Amino acid sequence: MQVGAREIIVVPAAASVAGTIGTVVRSGTGTMTLSVSGQPNHRYNVIVKINKAGGLNEAQYVLSFDGGQSYQAARTIPTNGIIAVDGTGLTLTFSGSGAFAEGDEYRFETTGPQMSNQDFIAAMNVVKNNSLEFEYIHVVGSSGASLWSMCASEANALEELHKPIHFVCEARRPDAGESIDEWVQDLIKERQSFTSNRVSVVAPLVRVAALDGQRWTNLAAVYCGILARCRVSESPGKVMSFPLSNVLSLMEGMDNTHIKALDEAGFITARSFEGLPGFYITNGRMMAQPGSDFEFVEIRRTVDKAARLVRQASVRFVQSEADADGLDNLLANIAAPLYGQMMTPGAAEIREFHVNIPLGQNVTTTRSIEIDLAIVPIPIMKWITVRLKLQNPVL
Repeated sequence: MQVGAREIIVVPAAASVAGTIGTVVRSGTGTMTLSVSGQPNHRYNVIVKINKAGGLNEAQYVLSFDGGQSYQAARTIPTNGIIAVDGTGLTLTFSGSGAFAEGDEYRFETTGPQMSNQDFIAAMNVVKNNSLEFEYIHVVGSSGASLWSMCASEANALEELHKPIHFVCEARRPDAGESIDEWVQDLIKERQSFTSNRVSVVAPLVRVAALDGQRWTNLAAVYCGILARCRVSESPGKVMSFPLSNVLSLMEGMDNTHIKALDEAGFITARSFEGLPGFYITNGRMMAQPGSDFEFVEIRRTVDKAARLVRQASVRFVQSEADADGLDNLLANIAAPLYGQMMTPGAAEIREFHVNIPLGQNVTTTRSIEIDLAIVPIPIMKWITVRLKLQNPVL
């Protein structure tokens, strides 16, 4: 809610894939070593810094879990050298016969626990077997084409249940030692094996200012906050309305070439503009085929909202008479929410719509009626080109 959502429905998913602990890298002149054990409950970039020299029960240390952006208060290393770090699942064990030197540092990274594909299916069963009302599902945590495909299948299944929604997924982070160029090319390659007009994938990490301090995180949470604030017809990249006010920086080494490549491949990214402060969503992309009507989320959301409204209006007429009055009432009730909720003066979400009952239907025999509805979306200025020229006032 800090990033703009009015209401969030949280469905916990099991995390049966345990987190990992990376190699400890030591620097400084002290001789004590550090080993780390346990099961991390989050992704951490840990720094243990010695700020007072000495042996066990004498030396003091400070801890950072965000790569040095913030540190906890100084504490003394206990006599047994074992530190159980509350709330993290980690245990630090110092050993050796020497002493710590001021300025010694021990660095390591962890990954958090992740859900398996089966965990995802179990969580989705909770969603599908509930009467919750929602517009999209944000799957928290890094994922790849396998999970994206599962999301697409679940979205199609929900559409069959008259719940048109879309998914927002998070691309993986760059691996240790992987360059930004390599990471971008690998994501683009993975995207080539997947298409869906009901799945978005958010690529970059951003440094955000949160209530609990600054941290690096996937852009997806910020993006979803914007979706919750904007009208369905508005682009989340609308510069005048949706600056990423809590985003402090993009990934180190990520430039406009990388952003353009990921955007054109269908990933959601963030960008800056020359002459404007801050950052903005590049495009609200869907992982649709190039040229699809649903390349952008504002079209996806507009159509889905219209579908929900029309479904709610028309289902009331099931088992009603199909005489002239009954059909006129049906059309009027389908049109009413579109006029009332999507064509509000000053906040319209569609330009117009056309609804009619095709001729030649034999309701007496089929006992069913088909209705054609066409909505006209509001166009979006994705790019603006100003052609500048000189003019001779005499000519």
